[in-house]
Amino acid sequence: MVSYADSNSAPTTKHEKPMSSFMILMGPQGPENIISIPDNLTETLFEEKLRGVHDAECEISRINEAHFAMDMRARFNSHRELEIYHINVDSDINEDEFMDICRDNPAGMLKLLKEKGKVL
Repeated sequence: MVSYADSNSAPTTKHEKPMSSFMILMGPQGPENIISIPDNLTETLFEEKLRGVHDAECEISRINEAHFAMDMRARFNSHRELEIYHINVDSDINEDEFMDICRDNPAGMLKLLKEKGKVL
C-alpha cells in the first residue's frame, strides 16, 4: 500500500508509520464536514473515484456521494469561501479528534490544509 504524507512528498511504504486520510469541507469559520477515508483505499483509487472510475465498490460510492454533497454545498454557498480538501495525518488521529482540532483552531487548520492538503 502506498500513501502520501502531503501532496508534495514522495510515496511512503508500508513499513513507515501508517496514515489516516480525511476529506474535509472547510471554510474560514471552520469545518463543515469531515469524512474518514478507509485504509484500504489508496490515494490513487480515491482520486480515480472522484473522476468517476470504480463505481461498483460500495465504500467508494459512499465517498463519492459525500464528495458530491460537499461540492454542491461549496458551489451554492460560494460567498462562504468553502473548499474541499484531502489530507493524510497520523493514524493515531481519528475522525472525532480531527474534527475537534479543526474546531479548536480553524485558522490554523485552514493554513495546514492549504500547505499539506490537496484541494479537490
